[in-house]
Amino acid sequence: MRDSAGRPITGCCYHRPIVDALRASLGRNPRVRALAPYLWPAACALLFAAPLVMVAMPPMADFPGHEAVVGVLLHWGDASFFPADLYVHNWGHPNQLQYALALPLACLIGTTRALEVVVALGVASIILGTARLARHLGRPEWVGVLAAPVAAGWSLHLGFIANLLGLGAFLWMLPELDGFTRDPRWRGAAGVLGGLVLLYFAHEAALVSAMLAIAVLSVAHGGSVARYALRAAPCIAAAGGAYLQLKLRHLTEVNRFGLAPMSLEERLHDVPWTTVGYYDFNRAPLVFTGIVLIVALNAARVRVPLLGEKRALSKPLPNLATRGAFVRFRFVALGLSLLLGYLVLPASYEGILFLCHRFLPVAWCVLIVATAAPSGARWQRAGAIACAGVPAVMLALLIPPLLDSDAAYRRLDALLPAIDRGAAVFSVEFDRGPLRVFNPRGFSTRFAQGHIVAQRGGRALADYTQSPISPALVNPAFAWQAAGRDNFLDPTMFHPAIVFAQFRYVMVHASAPELGRAVQNALRSEARLVAQNADWQLFESTILETRSLDVAEPTAPADAGDALLDRLRASTAIRPKR
Repeated sequence: MRDSAGRPITGCCYHRPIVDALRASLGRNPRVRALAPYLWPAACALLFAAPLVMVAMPPMADFPGHEAVVGVLLHWGDASFFPADLYVHNWGHPNQLQYALALPLACLIGTTRALEVVVALGVASIILGTARLARHLGRPEWVGVLAAPVAAGWSLHLGFIANLLGLGAFLWMLPELDGFTRDPRWRGAAGVLGGLVLLYFAHEAALVSAMLAIAVLSVAHGGSVARYALRAAPCIAAAGGAYLQLKLRHLTEVNRFGLAPMSLEERLHDVPWTTVGYYDFNRAPLVFTGIVLIVALNAARVRVPLLGEKRALSKPLPNLATRGAFVRFRFVALGLSLLLGYLVLPASYEGILFLCHRFLPVAWCVLIVATAAPSGARWQRAGAIACAGVPAVMLALLIPPLLDSDAAYRRLDALLPAIDRGAAVFSVEFDRGPLRVFNPRGFSTRFAQGHIVAQRGGRALADYTQSPISPALVNPAFAWQAAGRDNFLDPTMFHPAIVFAQFRYVMVHASAPELGRAVQNALRSEARLVAQNADWQLFESTILETRSLDVAEPTAPADAGDALLDRLRASTAIRPKR
């Protein structure tokens, strides 16, 4: 066979005419041309989303706690999992979108996999939403890969699924908010109100961010009093509903727990970890510094001359006092306003933990787009290649704890058949790293009890069925507040005489064999070892008087005995060598 020029077509060139024809056909398709620039961010989103749905458990601290809610909703009415009056429905509160999305999927693929799909959706929506915002502002779409640190960083590592969904939805909504504030109309106001309701059910921090965006963008675009009133109408309606919810929700003693106030110095010090997470606690500042350097170079490349080009490296800055300059830099102003929220808002408020931290990832996504060099600027290919290093670094941080978490929870799943359905369970993490939540390998088993509830039913000492905004809430008449208050912050300090009088099973995670033997010896008076493997031990209470779950909290015994950690410290098996 020969081509049109008479040259022979052989070997790998045989199908070249077909490939060329296909490329030409696709190139003429307007939809393909519109989506082609999203190839890089789409590939980045797939790289992060795919591994999350392929493991037994992602390295997300709160993930099993959320899974317990999905499991309770899935098995609602099944008496073999829990009594009919142990849980009550509690729909209508914020942050419930994650459960509404996971529940129908759980009917098909199980609770763990369903919630993993929701997490993957949140991660992908952040990266692709940032790319969409970049196109809206005239930046190259591949800038979306710079959102990888917050898509796979702090929110993912702590297991804040609602934050991931809320941030992704907010970024997708930003171009519409910009268009609405530029030309407000009643039909647009109805659409914006619908978007704000979606953000309310995704995460309230996303709702607050959207209302702040409307305020900043309205000031930038200006207009008459009537235009300002129309822009404010959706915000007033959404804010009223959110305020009413805050007043109506019931906070228990455990839910009112708050964090210590944070100084400005502490907030600035925590920026690296609040961005990239705690996967590698010691290297996080170095990784964050490198990522910031890449972002800064991508923003500054517009002022770097091309090879052989003779031009000044600097030019006069625009007059920022004009209306046109404010419109031009309106998203920079929005990003700085969100950053200010991280710096000044309280660390917790009325049971909402990490309140100020929620706004740093939002500020990051807005600022990396607003400060990026525009499309067509010099050194664009070099900038794209440099920015590709950001998701590569984040993947290098994420994959090791992802694999370790997968292996640990597969071993936990092997022990689940030894647990009878419908029992009270509690889990303890003895492999603790620099933070109480995560172990040295970068994942957490603190809420493993939630995973057990999702798979075997019953109730746990701590999971999200005890949150006042959970759609499946532990009946307040049967809430065990003292147990949660005394053991939630530091489970290793629990008193076996109290815990085993309430909970039938305790699952202990300790990878050191000598520590596992010490725990078994320390609990011999209150429990027996049912099953164990490389790093898990399942204990069953021998002092439990009743297995009923729908009862008021039992009165603690007068003699609580020693705490488990005190017993371990007294054990010669774990005394440090001299």
